[in-house]
Amino acid sequence: MILYENLYIGESLQHNKDRIIRRMKKGKVVVRLFCVTLPLGSHGLIEIYPYYELQQPWLKSQHVVVIGLAKTREEAFLLVQEIVEEVYEKTRGFEIAHYLERKQGGAQ
Repeated sequence: MILYENLYIGESLQHNKDRIIRRMKKGKVVVRLFCVTLPLGSHGLIEIYPYYELQQPWLKSQHVVVIGLAKTREEAFLLVQEIVEEVYEKTRGFEIAHYLERKQGGAQ
């Protein structure tokens, strides 16, 4: 699992985001956490997974890129909406991975 440097964080996780990120980096259990990721395949824009699913061996080997964290599935959908709207507003397109690479690199 790869954590995007400038993670999008849901409102309910803002107060303890650093603790959650530390636990994720150590591979520890984090309950009630949903991860917004770039798609695993070549189709789609964004995917949402419960954190525990990303701990499964077959997904660990996929190098999933986590771009957002939320406490509930509904909050994860709001993050997806925020990300897609931001990308479209800035680029007039939906190349989310490309946009996030540029944003992380400071080109934005």
